[in-house]
Amino acid sequence: TLRGYVLHWAVTSPDGNTKFSEGKVALPTLAPASQWSGDIPFAIPASDYIVTVSIFRPTGFSVIDRSYDSKGEQIP
Repeated sequence: TLRGYVLHWAVTSPDGNTKFSEGKVALPTLAPASQWSGDIPFAIPASDYIVTVSIFRPTGFSVIDRSYDSKGEQIP
């Protein structure tokens, strides 16, 4: 069971120099094999952008990080 995890998101320029928006969402308690989904509303920048999503443990350590370009394609 996962308790106290936080999803952090940020929208930045491709070079990382400009941060358009960011935020955190506290995840609900999740039982094994369960799923969570939600919406993260943000204003879409006029130029290209990168969306980075990270999940943090209650201890503050990152569990997973994923980045996507403005076309929705994952960046390796």
